[in-house]
Amino acid sequence: MRLLKQSLKEAMVQDYVLLARIKGFSELRLVLPEALRNAVGPTLALTGVQFTFLVGGTVIVERIFAYPGIGNLAIDAVINRDFPLIQGLVLLFGLIFILINIGVDLTVAALNPRLRHA
Repeated sequence: MRLLKQSLKEAMVQDYVLLARIKGFSELRLVLPEALRNAVGPTLALTGVQFTFLVGGTVIVERIFAYPGIGNLAIDAVINRDFPLIQGLVLLFGLIFILINIGVDLTVAALNPRLRHA
């Protein structure tokens, strides 16, 4: 939220917001369609990074609380030296991280008007 607030403050002093203010747009119309679309990019990027940390942190949580899941399976595979299973899990976690980053990039491109035609 702090990052979004700071990005929104920076966007509100840009020239396109000043032009919209001169045209007589209401404050709500200035913030939502004009400034928020440009300010949401860094926030989404940070959210994607935090979500990958969350997925990676499930390994520790599953082990501590003895939940059956992919994280507990990964630790058991390392302890038992099951290399094919370790390779498969590393590839699966890598695929999850890649899909999360692609989803974040597509969302940023859809919301940011400057990136639509790039």
